[in-house]
Amino acid sequence: MGELKSMVSKIVPTSSAKDFKSLYVISDIVDNIEDAAGIRLIRKSLTYNKKKKRTREILYIYNAAKIPIHAMKVFICDPSDTEEKESIAKEFEACRKLGALTSNIARGEEFKECESMGLLTSEMLLEYGGENLEMLSSLKKLMDSDITTIVIQTIDAMAIAHREGYCHFNLAPENITYHNGVAKIIDFGLSENCGSASNLRKCTSMSAELIKEQTWIYLPPEILE
Repeated sequence: MGELKSMVSKIVPTSSAKDFKSLYVISDIVDNIEDAAGIRLIRKSLTYNKKKKRTREILYIYNAAKIPIHAMKVFICDPSDTEEKESIAKEFEACRKLGALTSNIARGEEFKECESMGLLTSEMLLEYGGENLEMLSSLKKLMDSDITTIVIQTIDAMAIAHREGYCHFNLAPENITYHNGVAKIIDFGLSENCGSASNLRKCTSMSAELIKEQTWIYLPPEILE
């Protein structure tokens, strides 16, 4: 962790809100840092919502074998933005709780908040576990046996999540990683804790109005009922 924090400290601060001209700004790669041991940190997916004064970005940490092993999500918002604060805390809690129950859900490892200069910065460090399925599929790196393994492990992991009362809401190929025979479900940003497995159907019906950034094709079919 010491080496990781040292690398993160080298990251150039993001531009201030006044520098953004459009509602959303997405930059593919902002920083690309590699240390002597071959550990690489890439900052990408910088998104700014000018209307709500929110900045979100993701830092991917690669090991010497060039496999992404961690992701650090950074959120910057107004301290009074209760909706954003609750969403961030909810995502980390889902990963922390479910990741402790199965190796097929990315584990939430560290979370911290800091308020400075009128802005609240939240950082969460998450297990990642290889490239996502969208990337692996485009590179044609998945064998039939890999696909079988991924399907079985994903179903098993979601069974555990549902047993604990969680619905993911965006189980897309880009939100499942795979490496060395292990699939991991990531990104619980749109997930809902329905309280118990018996409430899942009711929760999915109610949450259709709550989700603002959904990928419709990967939503639970109950939402469309």
